[in-house]
Parts: sequence; C-alpha cells; structure tokens
Amino acid sequence: MDPSTREHAAEIGLAGVAESITEFADKDLPLIVDYAGFGTTTAQAVETLAKSGSLVQVGLGRLEATVNT
Repeated sequence: MDPSTREHAAEIGLAGVAESITEFADKDLPLIVDYAGFGTTTAQAVETLAKSGSLVQVGLGRLEATVNT
C-alpha cells in the first residue's frame, strides 16, 4: 500500500485503511462497499460484516466468488 494512502484517508475522514477488510472484523461494520470484487475480497467482506450488515458490490474483478452462508 502506498504510504500516502493512510494520510489521504485521514484527510477525507475515513475510519481506517488496511491491507485486508478482515483487519476490521472487531469493528462490527454495518456496511462494506467492495470495489475490487475479486472473489476473496467479497467472501472476506461477508465474513467481516456486522450481523444483518449490508455488502455493496461495485467492482467485479472475478465473475464468481465462494461465500460462506
């Protein structure tokens, strides 16, 4: 990750920046927007969401993903 990414995130008011969404598993996130859509990012986002949270899939880097239901 480019070091300036964290600095820019703070400037625009983001809660945080991480290498993986799983680093936010303890944050009880009610919403995750997945811009990458690379199968694993989608599956990890579903696992990280708060109970009854929402996942918005914007990117579609892969045509399929395996999600634990």
